[in-house]
Amino acid sequence: MASASVPSASLRDDSRARLGTRLLVVYVFLIYSRVFEVAMHYGVPNIYPMLILSAIALLVILLNGGLARAVKTPVGLLLLGFTAWACLALPFSDWKSESLSQLLNVWLKSVATFFIIVGLTKDLADCRKIFSALAWGAVASTIAMQFIERVIGERVTSVGTLGNANEAAFHIIFGLPFLIFLILRAKPALKIPLAAIAILSLTLSVKTASRAGVVMLIVLLFVALLKVSLRNKVRILAVAGGALIIAALSVNEIALERYRTMVGDSSFSEQALSAKLSADNRKYLLKEGIELTLTHPIFGVGMGVFTPAAAALSESRGEHALWLVSHNSYVQVSSELGLVGFVLMIAVFGLSIVSLRKVDRLAREYALTEISSMSLCLLLSFIALMIHYFFDAAAYDLYLPMGAGLCTALYSSTVVAAETKRIAERANAPVPQLQTPKLPVKSPTPVLEPANPVRFGRRRSSIVSK
Repeated sequence: MASASVPSASLRDDSRARLGTRLLVVYVFLIYSRVFEVAMHYGVPNIYPMLILSAIALLVILLNGGLARAVKTPVGLLLLGFTAWACLALPFSDWKSESLSQLLNVWLKSVATFFIIVGLTKDLADCRKIFSALAWGAVASTIAMQFIERVIGERVTSVGTLGNANEAAFHIIFGLPFLIFLILRAKPALKIPLAAIAILSLTLSVKTASRAGVVMLIVLLFVALLKVSLRNKVRILAVAGGALIIAALSVNEIALERYRTMVGDSSFSEQALSAKLSADNRKYLLKEGIELTLTHPIFGVGMGVFTPAAAALSESRGEHALWLVSHNSYVQVSSELGLVGFVLMIAVFGLSIVSLRKVDRLAREYALTEISSMSLCLLLSFIALMIHYFFDAAAYDLYLPMGAGLCTALYSSTVVAAETKRIAERANAPVPQLQTPKLPVKSPTPVLEPANPVRFGRRRSSIVSK
């Protein structure tokens, strides 16, 4: 009976592992594709499916020990510290109910993404599936944005969380490296359709008229060209060139006016003046955020309270209050959660980038080509996120916990893969043959031996006898 129970336990563990992997893939796809927001656009009632799915995933990782494993990671501890600090700062908020709403309804849902991804990822195969799921989510959101296109001020947006042009452009660019990774691994029949989706996503990003999006694309293109082989450089330039041509033919004049302001265009058109006003407002809000940080350096003004706090600060100086969000996530955190919250957020970025550098080093050392591509994919997405944080108040959204979770999961899986390959290489290495010392020929008569009288560290007689 005891011997029969062992295979049964092993089968149960395998079944649970497969269930966890399927849950993880579905979770990542749904959270990135925005399919439920599209469904709500067509009248489907909101039954909070992602909240239910997140609760199930958290229960699974709690039962299988994945939650404890995720909590023990350095980034997991930092995110828990950030959450604890937000709770500690809550009583000092200028608007406690709003801070509590931001904490419960935005941040806790976002930070759960990190623990779900790390807790459900077991190995490198799971990492591949996550990357593919996120890529297919990017495909779905691109198609949705193409068919549910909204034009606000002649700028292309979509529905739900993609209703803002800057956020829509960033969402496309963050998912683009994963889409390219999927193209490289896809079957030949899928490569051309997926490449067409990639070009479409780049075109939609340009049509949003987001200047931050253009900055991201330029930086990502530069970094990618530095890191990849000559053959892939040609591929990237071909896709980027095709997208640029299509975008140039489809973008409207108003969007072009916004882009011209990036190179110092002196046009006095309505769109150019609007773009200049937007830039001036951002500079003003940046100064407001720095002042709020200096006047509330420890606990900040409260999570989600930048807008009324900055408005009150402007009115106290007799200036016109803008009543806008910070448009800068770094200042958003430093002013709302103080310098401690800011340092914790920067530390999450720093440790994630360091883990990617370690992954890349291990991949090169053990010739793990696919892992090297995955590391570059995540690096590009993280760079896009860091740039996006300069232009949008998105510090509590899911992108940072999700990206940090992917970095942590990939690092842990790479360490195991590298160790496995190292052990395999040692096992397959040829055993060195020891030189057998030549013994003197036995003779019935004494033989004079002119060789070295010291053998194996011990002095012996120079006369060898029978």
